[in-house]
Amino acid sequence: MASPLGGARVEVSVHKFEGGTWKPTVFKGGDTDFCNSFFEKNTIYYPYSTKHVINKQQIKDKCITTPETVLVLEPYILKILINYAVPLTPGRHKAVILFSAFEKSGVKLERDICLEIVGDIVNI
Repeated sequence: MASPLGGARVEVSVHKFEGGTWKPTVFKGGDTDFCNSFFEKNTIYYPYSTKHVINKQQIKDKCITTPETVLVLEPYILKILINYAVPLTPGRHKAVILFSAFEKSGVKLERDICLEIVGDIVNI
């Protein structure tokens, strides 16, 4: 039976920890066709995430919308260096990454996947 699932969208937002609460920053981005660009090397997220998937050949046609798809990542240290003017000040930050799946008809499915990566921004 063919899967009724279509594509996936990913949205990323960065928040700063200030005064005991997480406050949103202006740094946001996303990809409305994540399944088609999942392993493209010219995407902003490739060097920080999908580059490290070691079972690419097994899942290249499944994306993350196919049930029981497992991404196997090699162990790596996430170190992001930003060398251009970005309105982020030093301190504790988190990236909130939200994946949403859609039916082929375009209807959004109820369940999302949410990841949070917490780290410190420092000036070097």
